[in-house]
Amino acid sequence: TPKDGGEKKLTAVVSNLEGEFTKANNKKVFFINVLSNKIKVLLLSGSPSPDLAIMKTVLQEDPNLSVNSLTYIASGKTLENAGKEKLIDSADIFFMIGFPSKEVPDDIIKRVLVRNKPFLFTLTDAVDLNKLKFFQNDLAFNIIRTGQGYSEIQPNITQDQAKNPLLQNKSSDNLSSWNNLPPVLQLNYQIAAKPEAEIIARIKVNNVPLNAPLILTKRIGTKRSVTVLAKDIWRW
Repeated sequence: TPKDGGEKKLTAVVSNLEGEFTKANNKKVFFINVLSNKIKVLLLSGSPSPDLAIMKTVLQEDPNLSVNSLTYIASGKTLENAGKEKLIDSADIFFMIGFPSKEVPDDIIKRVLVRNKPFLFTLTDAVDLNKLKFFQNDLAFNIIRTGQGYSEIQPNITQDQAKNPLLQNKSSDNLSSWNNLPPVLQLNYQIAAKPEAEIIARIKVNNVPLNAPLILTKRIGTKRSVTVLAKDIWRW
């Protein structure tokens, strides 16, 4: 176990055996880059949800991540007692799960924005659309028209989209593994991807492909984001 970060030179050696033609290939020298600190992930949630619970559980399994959360349950009040400002200011990446809700103070939203960090965003009915306007320049989509309720949808991934690094998994058939995922819930909003965004997954309803986006990415300069326009993704 390294005592500090930086590039480290390692050498692996196996025992020599009598009669070997050459012993030169019994040693391997290689370099690794040791991270000085864990990547600090902060989950920001507008309310408690199964999506928040499963994301936190999965992220905590990664030894390279330090995972914290702020879960709003009332106006300005979170489940966690940790200092909100300190957690936000020290975060390297944000997971915004149904965030910001009406319970989130404007000063907290502005503090998140000032950090200018990469983020993952999920759109649910917990999101307050007036407060979401704070993030308008950073979002990968525009809401053209709102509606009531949710629709059950599934991902619709093309062969080319399945090559995207973000969609890789351990399945022998990456395309099929995505297209056969259980249904999730998408708000009945009319949503359009911004010109600078990339759609890496669209939706299908009752196995009928539709043009509506489901997963989007956006990268401009150092600003990066991933958007999932659905909730109940714990089913995945």
